Amino acid sequence: MMTKIYLTVNIICAVYILYRLWLFLFRRKAEGLWDRLYRWARMIRIMMWRWHKRRMASKAEREKRLTVRNQKKKKEAAAVAPSTHCEVIGKTKSVYIPDPKKAKEPVRSEPLPESDFIGEDDDISADDVDDILEPMDDKDLQELMEPGLSEADPDFSQAMTYDDINNMVAVASGANKDETDTIRAVETLYSIRQSDIYEFIVSESDNKDRIERLMNERFDEKAAPNKHSERLEAQTSGFDWSQYV
Repeated sequence: MMTKIYLTVNIICAVYILYRLWLFLFRRKAEGLWDRLYRWARMIRIMMWRWHKRRMASKAEREKRLTVRNQKKKKEAAAVAPSTHCEVIGKTKSVYIPDPKKAKEPVRSEPLPESDFIGEDDDISADDVDDILEPMDDKDLQELMEPGLSEADPDFSQAMTYDDINNMVAVASGANKDETDTIRAVETLYSIRQSDIYEFIVSESDNKDRIERLMNERFDEKAAPNKHSERLEAQTSGFDWSQYV
């Protein structure tokens, strides 16, 4: 009960205070106060607008001066750049003397060595010239024209033809069983035994032992062919050379 009475009294007091404040603010005597407050607010707004306008004008002036200063710096840098960064082709560090007499004198020159040449003689007869070249006979000309430099060197293996390669692959794969072709293929393989082609053919045909045995039967330790070689055997293999040609 006491709480209700306390709340009622507080509410009544608050309403009375608000009522008196309303009368004080909006009665006729207070009209002059509101007019003065409005004029002060308007004056403050005008002063702030003028201050903002002056500030913006000064900021624009500073930006304009800064832009002009940067443009001057760029022009100066562009004018100085060729002399500092770019090099002139063929430039020299020699100092030229403006004196015409000194300019005609060579600088850094050495005297030419003396020569015994007295000039050309226009009237020289054939008898005055020594002709010590003897004419060559037919035998010397034939010796000179002989193709000695084009002869094959026995220390180097001869070039292989396309038929030699096909025959060699056919014998290695077992497709060709002819004895003559087998002998020719063994000789070709022996001539290229230290090359990559030999290693490729041996690895793909899977007949390394057979090929080495045939070469041992055909050639001796001194790389000379044996006169009595046994008949060469032929074994088939799954090597397909056509996919590599």
